[in-house]
Amino acid sequence: MKLADYIPYYKRNLHLALPVVISQIGQVSVSLVDNMMVGHVGTSELAAASFANSVFMIGMFFGMGITFGITPLIGSAFSGGKFAEVAVWLKNGIFTHLAAAFVLCLIMFGVYFLLPLMGQTESNRTCQTLLLIALRFIYALSCFFSFKQILEGIGNTKVAMYITITANVINVIFNYLLIYGKFGFPELGLNGAGFGTLISRIAMPVLFFLYILKTPAIKTYFVQAHHQVFSRQKIISLLKIGIPIAFQIIVEVIAFSIGAIMMGWLGEVQLAAHQVAIGLASFTYMISLGISQANTIRVSHQMGVNDFKALKRAAFASTHLVLHFMSSMGVVFILA
Repeated sequence: MKLADYIPYYKRNLHLALPVVISQIGQVSVSLVDNMMVGHVGTSELAAASFANSVFMIGMFFGMGITFGITPLIGSAFSGGKFAEVAVWLKNGIFTHLAAAFVLCLIMFGVYFLLPLMGQTESNRTCQTLLLIALRFIYALSCFFSFKQILEGIGNTKVAMYITITANVINVIFNYLLIYGKFGFPELGLNGAGFGTLISRIAMPVLFFLYILKTPAIKTYFVQAHHQVFSRQKIISLLKIGIPIAFQIIVEVIAFSIGAIMMGWLGEVQLAAHQVAIGLASFTYMISLGISQANTIRVSHQMGVNDFKALKRAAFASTHLVLHFMSSMGVVFILA
């Protein structure tokens, strides 16, 4: 097959991927904004925020990976016209994701007690408070990613993008108010960044819920899901897909997090500098991850209608896009 034959697939994949990519970038943008604004407070605070974010990202990405398992299942059922099955996956999916969030929260709370043993400087250990604040929005993130992956499974990728952009704006506003103590708000410094992020993360599922309530076409699935029963088989199927995806993502992310811990052994300045550099790399990673998510939607829809020829071409087209993009970014990083 000639490269020119893939052009229609490139266009369709990119059209679907763009909102997903922006949404994924928005997830890491929260941490980047926190680091930028905390950096004005001091190097020690930036190092502590960097360390806390590095540890928390492991749990966040694992939970996010588990939710990815529902997208191909809903996508295949939706494109095949099995709308009742979409409702079944929806109910069992949300339950599975919230249960996984509870387990993750317990594990991350255990990690909280291990932070002082990771060889960090005394000031870096202040990240314990920041991690506790972050644990409070694990459930909010799980709800958001559940809604996001469900809607993306039926081909709606723009809502999550708009909500993510809005949440980032909320994060910047409350960071400004709470870090620096503006307009009568308390000056909380590093903890202000944590509470600003907490507010923005809670806003995400709330905005999604309001959208669902005001959109009859989407609300119908949730009403139908309410009348469905929990299925052990469905839950196991979701976990069989989601857990391997979560571990695959974590294998990549944990390398960054371990790097942050080791940089903390060298000192605060080294850790802060490392966070700035790795934040740029995270942008490119999330763009590739967004393209892969869009590819999951395209493949599941083609599988639902048994069009395996288009499925294969869509998959290869996304692979071409990621290879080209990451190669280009490698060159940019080296030159710039």
